[in-house]
Amino acid sequence: MDIRGMRHLPTLQRLANRLVPRSREGALAELTHLEHERTWFERELKNLTHKQQQMEHHLRQVLARIVLLEQVQCGARDDPLLASGGNGSGGEGPEPPDRREVTLEY
Repeated sequence: MDIRGMRHLPTLQRLANRLVPRSREGALAELTHLEHERTWFERELKNLTHKQQQMEHHLRQVLARIVLLEQVQCGARDDPLLASGGNGSGGEGPEPPDRREVTLEY
């Protein structure tokens, strides 16, 4: 509500006059406006519901990934090769038998 001075203050009489449209055209205009507003709210609600479902799906994926990484991390504490980063360097145990050395020439 835009109040620029004393003449623009809402009074009970002005508020009562605005509640009921004065003509059939005014009533139809208000009805059209309200139908448009209802359609907008329904569309926004549908979009928000869809967005909420997407966010819940992504959250479940993130939580599953966290659980997986925590399991890998717990397994890495038990396995000395995984605890050292998986490269086996540093003399912290034998290399896995499936590794093969390859020489590259540049």
